[in-house]
Amino acid sequence: MGCTISALMFSDFNFAPFTPWTLWLILAFAVMALYEFCWVRYFRSRMREINMYRSFCGIPVPLAVFPTAAFLLLGLYGKVVWLVLFAAVFGVGHIGLQLQHREKCREEARRRLGK
Repeated sequence: MGCTISALMFSDFNFAPFTPWTLWLILAFAVMALYEFCWVRYFRSRMREINMYRSFCGIPVPLAVFPTAAFLLLGLYGKVVWLVLFAAVFGVGHIGLQLQHREKCREEARRRLGK
């Protein structure tokens, strides 16, 4: 919630003339595009719970990592310390929970297969 409020509250994210600093914004956009791609990949799969946690190019739980990275990059672009801090807290919680849940899904799948 802090990430969303920070992104909406501060005007430091408005478009400005291109500078090398704009690369942070381009990276944030690219990461969000990858996030959307991972959702498309999930919905095109069999939509099993374990597919939600499938890695992408070696990145574990991309549906948790990508939004966290995008918020961090957006905070860097806008030079908004609050957004960077909120994104770090969001990332620790979101990524940590998703890794734990992925492990439970894997254990459940192993039990079903009798391993």
